[in-house]
Amino acid sequence: MKTALVFWTVNFVPVALLLAIFEIWLEEKHKEGMWGHTYFKTPFWEKKIKWQVPFLKYLSRYHLVMFLLILPVVFMGGMSVWSKVLHYPLINTDHTWYQNDFSDGTMFLAIWLGNSGLEDFLYFLIMSVTGWHEPHALRRVVIEKDHAWFKNWLPSIYGLNIPSHWVFCPVAAILLLIVRNLV
Repeated sequence: MKTALVFWTVNFVPVALLLAIFEIWLEEKHKEGMWGHTYFKTPFWEKKIKWQVPFLKYLSRYHLVMFLLILPVVFMGGMSVWSKVLHYPLINTDHTWYQNDFSDGTMFLAIWLGNSGLEDFLYFLIMSVTGWHEPHALRRVVIEKDHAWFKNWLPSIYGLNIPSHWVFCPVAAILLLIVRNLV
């Protein structure tokens, strides 16, 4: 399980960091509007998909392309590279093809979910730490609950407001790793 956790971590943390930086740059150069209510200057990317699925019902075309097309390719490539670097086999010869597919699928989904939660948090953290674009970004979200992107919040804890996917995504990812390890 320890190796699986390392494999999982190295597959999404660098991507989450780079994506957070990319999205801050996008926010600064290719979006307009007031803080927390920005939109792409090019309307094509802003159009909502309107899927009635929790966490997916607010997806724009940008999110669809980035999170459902580009990132899966990046993660599959990363899984291939890191499996060699860490000597962590993606295909276990003791398992059947469907066990291997289940194993790879749960790892991939755990990586995707891990990125989805961490990337968003890093977006606000990087801005707050560096002063880039919005120096009070994390405070504005966590203390003031000032961001229109977030529709689903956990109940306030000690005055802190946490977007629900910041907890759901890592918890779901770790549960997937546990299930994967049990099978």
